[in-house]
Amino acid sequence: MSGAEYMPRADGALLEALRFIESGQAEAAVGQLELALALAPERVDLVASICRHAADLGAFELAVTAAQRAVDLDGDDPDSRFLLARTMVRGVLARGAKERATEELGVAEGHVRAGLELAPDRARGWSVLAVILERLGREAEALDAWGQAQSLAPTDPEMAAGLAVAYAHQARWEEAVPLFAAVADARPDSSDAYVNLGIALHGLRRWEEAIAAFTRAIELAPRSARLEIRLGNAHLALGQRDVALDHFRKALAHEPDSLESLLVLGRTLHEAEQLQAARGVVQRAIRLYPEHPEVEALAQTLDLVPVGAAPHDAFTPRGPAALEADTARFPVPDLLDFLANHRVDGLLEVEGEGEVNKGAFALRDGLLVAARVPGVAPLWSWLVEGRAEALDAEIRALPCLNLAAALRARGGLEPTALEEAVGRQGVAALLAMMAWPPVRARYYPEAGGQRRGEDDGAIELRLVLLEALRQWDESRGTPVQDSLL
Repeated sequence: MSGAEYMPRADGALLEALRFIESGQAEAAVGQLELALALAPERVDLVASICRHAADLGAFELAVTAAQRAVDLDGDDPDSRFLLARTMVRGVLARGAKERATEELGVAEGHVRAGLELAPDRARGWSVLAVILERLGREAEALDAWGQAQSLAPTDPEMAAGLAVAYAHQARWEEAVPLFAAVADARPDSSDAYVNLGIALHGLRRWEEAIAAFTRAIELAPRSARLEIRLGNAHLALGQRDVALDHFRKALAHEPDSLESLLVLGRTLHEAEQLQAARGVVQRAIRLYPEHPEVEALAQTLDLVPVGAAPHDAFTPRGPAALEADTARFPVPDLLDFLANHRVDGLLEVEGEGEVNKGAFALRDGLLVAARVPGVAPLWSWLVEGRAEALDAEIRALPCLNLAAALRARGGLEPTALEEAVGRQGVAALLAMMAWPPVRARYYPEAGGQRRGEDDGAIELRLVLLEALRQWDESRGTPVQDSLL
């Protein structure tokens, strides 16, 4: 078969690869790209297309092979040199490992410089060179390369962004701000563009403008813990601590296990002398990051002992054998925080006059597993809320844990639903108790902490405490925060 006869077959393989890409069949697409390259290795246009598609699929070995073939076919084509260099860089970045990275980046630099000798007016070539130099740690040269790229394509937001980031790496905020502003104007729907602008404005201490930029970024990419922290820090710089706390709480609500969110919220609560709330946040940080030096330092500031996830007999003080307290002197939230700190298995009963002011919290390893208070709906009610269509008469009468299993088997229950139901019930119960007049509280070990099976829901008690205190403050006229549950 002649070479001319192979060409339609190669085009067909490429077309089939594109169909596989559209349908999400990456492995099949790569196979067709390999076939297309084997059928028509002499076609520069084809091998360049194969390279781009293979790189987008993460098949960088094939992509580099195709790009190298394009250079072999026409070494005087600067675009082929730029394509090979860019593909090699993408492969290094995707691999993430350092082995051979310097060597490969050096080879890529050679190709892009060869291309620039042929076409020194190509902004794309200078931008590829700039990325390589950045990865090699040659920041001054990278800045010069980005400057060349941006001067050759002054209206291209990608070149402006690259130069702005290079300035930012050197804290040259005055030069970075107008470039980031131009990128934001060119890409008004890009959250990243406004994030970068906000960071640069923050570097210039132009707090109000930074707040506006971060606010726009959050509008475009809501529920970002990192953005809420950035926005909170800008408000904090203006002395607006209450507003900053609002955003730090939102950050923790978005990512409850985020070390950064826990630390910034804990520190700011401590500075605001909201010590009970600060201890609750830091205790959670201790459980998640018991050996982190910043957590240890903050815990010591608040007179807390990092206990982490160590067994009781190693670092955690054992829970009390029994406990009685007057809630006038020891409010229920403080008692629960104490028991969570000791990671107890047991039952805290709270009892006042008559049957109305009477309730209990069941704890397991310091986690809340159930709450019982008159007027607060039972756990199954919280569990099935919004899931009525998944119920029928046969399973309505099941105990809560069996109900959870039945719902999960029918695909009507997400993995965290039972935990969330326990949390919502716990918040409602705690809010009800906080409104009671002083009563007596008694703690009994083990009674409420027995293991109840894999389908049991258990939630960090401090999340329940934080959310209940947030709602309590809200009801008394303080600013509204996002829910932590």
